[in-house]
Amino acid sequence: MKKIVSLLLMLLFAASISHAFESLYDGDVIYHTLDGKTCQVYSVRNPENHTSLSIPDKVYGLTVVEIYDYAFSNMKYLKSISLPETIVKIGEGAFNYCRSLTNVNIPNSVTTIGDGCFTNCTSLTNVNIPNSVTSIGEKTFYGCENLSYVYIPSSVKSIGEEAF
Repeated sequence: MKKIVSLLLMLLFAASISHAFESLYDGDVIYHTLDGKTCQVYSVRNPENHTSLSIPDKVYGLTVVEIYDYAFSNMKYLKSISLPETIVKIGEGAFNYCRSLTNVNIPNSVTTIGDGCFTNCTSLTNVNIPNSVTSIGEKTFYGCENLSYVYIPSSVKSIGEEAF
């Protein structure tokens, strides 16, 4: 009986750890805490109301270090976004189907750009990839039919299938 109770307590503890984040709201932007010092951009409420967004480097004293997977996905009216130099990861599909997005300046702090990050951003024309990035994932710019300029630094050692 003690073993069963111990096992149940361990399972409950593990489940509580896997969901141990707090949601923070700054206007319509939703953030999730990561470790008590950092947070990630998780999502945007009322995406149809935003043509531009500026993500701060800190929210409620927490450093913003990541754009979560699909955080801005399908924001069809988003034309521009400003990202702080504290971002180190842009998640999978983070901007996919943002059909009005025209330019993206990826901060020099970014080391990871997730697969399909900008898939079908049909208005995207310019992208500067910083020297901190070492790989471009699969389908990162797939379907970006108006993309006319991409700066790829020598730091990029691999480019995924159908990246462009």
